[in-house]
Amino acid sequence: MSVQPTRERLDVIAGTLVHDRAKLSIADARTLYLFAPGYVREMINGRVFVRHVRSSLDAALGDVRGVSGRDGRGNVVDLDQTRCWLGASGYLMLLDQICTVFDYGGFEGLLTSDMAGLSADEAGAIYGLRNAFVHSYGLVNDAKGLKDATRRRRRHTFNLTVGQSTLVTLGDRTNVLTAKLPDLPPTTIDLGRLGDHVEMIVEQIRASHLTGVSLPWAVTDIDEFVGLSFFSHYDTI
Repeated sequence: MSVQPTRERLDVIAGTLVHDRAKLSIADARTLYLFAPGYVREMINGRVFVRHVRSSLDAALGDVRGVSGRDGRGNVVDLDQTRCWLGASGYLMLLDQICTVFDYGGFEGLLTSDMAGLSADEAGAIYGLRNAFVHSYGLVNDAKGLKDATRRRRRHTFNLTVGQSTLVTLGDRTNVLTAKLPDLPPTTIDLGRLGDHVEMIVEQIRASHLTGVSLPWAVTDIDEFVGLSFFSHYDTI
């Protein structure tokens, strides 16, 4: 049975990262990345300050849960708030963050991995929504300039909902490459289930790390990993 690292353990790792990085192991850095924050007490000019050592994963989870009607563990406490587009955008950005740290073969590769379990078409639709939100904060992804097979997966107009039984309901894809965008049958994505799915991916990655299951970490150099994935500050920003 896996056991989450204690606060004391995370604080020790954070202290090593801040003050003696040469002694920081990649295994401990990965543990802190997955379970941050860690806190380091420091004396400056006779006053005690607490440095917050956070990972990009920790920061993303904290922010996205706050605007998506979820508590600190990712559980939904306000179903209607899961409709928030910013929250959904945050979860899609969180997937991007995971793809910089792990090598699952990119965004769609992560979503079609055994850990996420989506089909190629479902993963393409989620990636299409990611592009629609990030590039224009809209509900259309034309996917111009891509090869036909890739464009077929990613070219969508979208409807958004909450409370469906499925994450992705694909529209009719028969004429996906030739139909004008206004005539393209929309794909429906449930934003509540999108958040649930990303939370599930994070929990599976954490559980795998704790039980010693091999994960496809993309960065093995400790300095590169720390520079890419961590930041610290003396306030709560």
